[in-house]
Amino acid sequence: MPYEVVKYLGPQPGDIIVDGTLGGGGHAGLILERILPKGILVGIDQDKEAIEAAEKKLSGFKKNTKVIQGNFKDIGKILTELKIDQVDGILLDLGISMHQILTPERGFGFYPSPENLKSPLDMRMNTETGITAADILNTWKERDLTELFFKLGDEKYSRSIAMQIVRRRPLETVGDLLEAIKAGTPPSYRAKSLKNKWAANVFRALRMEVNN
Repeated sequence: MPYEVVKYLGPQPGDIIVDGTLGGGGHAGLILERILPKGILVGIDQDKEAIEAAEKKLSGFKKNTKVIQGNFKDIGKILTELKIDQVDGILLDLGISMHQILTPERGFGFYPSPENLKSPLDMRMNTETGITAADILNTWKERDLTELFFKLGDEKYSRSIAMQIVRRRPLETVGDLLEAIKAGTPPSYRAKSLKNKWAANVFRALRMEVNN
């Protein structure tokens, strides 16, 4: 998939390209190979661990790479600070990475492994700032949670799930949240999906809200 994405992006030698969701640097490395020798790749990511992994992977392209820890929504501000007034392409790979999903202490995933069920309800891309999913779940009013799950998660059982969350406070782990979602949804709804995918809508809404 990275090769197909870069093919459609079409970077050329000398281009200035922004990778607004740098991740581990997989796409960025392919882009850099195509924009050398004078091109510039601006890589942005909120996740400190992703930044560190990308810097290591792209260490051979230091003269052509500017790696920034930040949010792609601030691309304009970031480019201004870098004194770049025009770019030739922008790549945004929206969503969370497999690394984030498979790192239990981040609380992104809802897969039912014993280790993940004990994960804290964090869900922040940037773990150094901002509110956590637990903050939202344990402090928001029931009606606000209902609206969040419905609008950002398209969850049809948003009201009953929110009610169960408020009843079960405080929620501290992924397992706590899964139990609340389970209590707020009928068995027939959960039976249609495997590996706890019936929780996907709520988790997606929380990840979006936490990461603005």
